[in-house]
Amino acid sequence: MEPPDIVKTYADTFCRRDFEKCVETFAPDGVVREPSSEEQPVPKDKLMDYLRSFEWMWVAFPDAKWETVALNAISEKLAVWQWIFRGTNSGPMGGKPPTHRKVVLPGCEIIEVANGKIRSVQGYYDLLSFQRQLGT
Repeated sequence: MEPPDIVKTYADTFCRRDFEKCVETFAPDGVVREPSSEEQPVPKDKLMDYLRSFEWMWVAFPDAKWETVALNAISEKLAVWQWIFRGTNSGPMGGKPPTHRKVVLPGCEIIEVANGKIRSVQGYYDLLSFQRQLGT
């Protein structure tokens, strides 16, 4: 079973940092839930601000890349996107100087689709592993 095209578009546009197109993949009532978000869930009308809040990642990790490991449909309405974040902390982060350490952080997102749009994204990744790799 193939994941819906809308899920492929979501993953691709996020990886390319094309946040406008990424937001377009969501239904009007679409939401995102993930470990580091202060607001749970993040509604579509706040999704662009939420995505832009990750700009610190590209400052701290100028070589940042999210790579798709797998993108699989698990039912007609659900897909799982497995990804790996890779980057070198060569820029300041949280007011601290760069560590110059490489980070490899796996994660996944469970994506619910209805009527050709994304209804919800539930992201999972290990923040403790991220901090340990940076030596913090």
